[in-house]
Amino acid sequence: MAVNGTLKHLPMLRNAVLQCVADLIEQQGWSARGSRPQLCITQAMAAVTGHDDATELGSIPDQVSNEAFRAILRQIGGEYLGAIFDWEGEEGRTQEEVVAMLRATATWH
Repeated sequence: MAVNGTLKHLPMLRNAVLQCVADLIEQQGWSARGSRPQLCITQAMAAVTGHDDATELGSIPDQVSNEAFRAILRQIGGEYLGAIFDWEGEEGRTQEEVVAMLRATATWH
């Protein structure tokens, strides 16, 4: 994929990645600390974008996954990647809340 094409379609690609991350978490389950087979958000993102050696889903350019992480941070009010871990680790956090946040992020941004 050409860089110019990626940049042009970045919002659409980012949103598709976020939806796929939500789908994968629904299928495999969610754990704030990513105890496989359940996944945390960053593990699911790595699997969807092809940055996880355990998958064969193909590789998404870093700029798309980086933008997806930035969108999540905007959605949860975080400023750094660790804020995602903090948000996931909040007591009482549920898989349903994680999936809902990812889907809302994919449609809001």
